[in-house]
Amino acid sequence: MKLDLDKKDLISLVKGTDPNLNVMEHPKISCCGNYRVQNSRWDWNQHVFEKYTDEEIYEIYKICKNSWGE
Repeated sequence: MKLDLDKKDLISLVKGTDPNLNVMEHPKISCCGNYRVQNSRWDWNQHVFEKYTDEEIYEIYKICKNSWGE
């Protein structure tokens, strides 16, 4: 399957895929959000992705997706 995603689509894809605990300290992940212990959830920074290229956003998505195993 081939999809044509724009930057807004890629950002939505990332925001729908929280990182596993084992990659939350990864430099490309930790600068994009933080883990809220009191809520037991990951919160993405709303505006951080605007400075990234489509390729960088997709790489962040792959790190998060792969952190949950195959």
